[in-house]
Amino acid sequence: MFALRARGILTPTVLLAVVTAMAGGWALPHPALAQLNQQQSRTVPREDYLVAFMPYFNGEFDRARKMFHESARGGVRSSEGRWVDSICYHTMIGECYYQLGDRAQALDQYTSALQLFLAHKNYLLRVQFPDAITDASKPQMANITWGRPTRTTMIGRFPDTMVSAQGRLDNDKVIQQGGVVSAPQYFPLRVNEIARCTA
Repeated sequence: MFALRARGILTPTVLLAVVTAMAGGWALPHPALAQLNQQQSRTVPREDYLVAFMPYFNGEFDRARKMFHESARGGVRSSEGRWVDSICYHTMIGECYYQLGDRAQALDQYTSALQLFLAHKNYLLRVQFPDAITDASKPQMANITWGRPTRTTMIGRFPDTMVSAQGRLDNDKVIQQGGVVSAPQYFPLRVNEIARCTA
């Protein structure tokens, strides 16, 4: 069974249990869970995107493609079009097409993902990163007999979800010169997943 190891993200199994409980009319037992559910419902890419990985990793690529496509319908949109969360939807739909042998459709989806990245290439400047980034714990590596690495690079431990602004932070110029006013909205954003899909 697939489960995300990352902190702060519901695993598909837990998410499925919560959704099933809510659909069945069960009440959430604690107010903190209701608050978590409200925050998670705004987090993008959405939870149903994570659930689509279950059939994907089970080799059910056509089913996973349909689930990623359905999740993409709930992606963030504005007057400027789709936002960076759609990079993930396009990439994973492309991965499904690739696994199904449809290279042309896969290429179209990958191209759409990269075009969105280029359209929003400065999105990381709007992400509220933690004040301090700690060193991620490194797995113990086998000693290499022919030499030791000389690089002292450390990999940072980043939260899985960080708040990001979508829209214009300064609309004064747009009001004066004309154009579409786009008030900023703040979304919890799965930055690590967007970076993975962009790569």
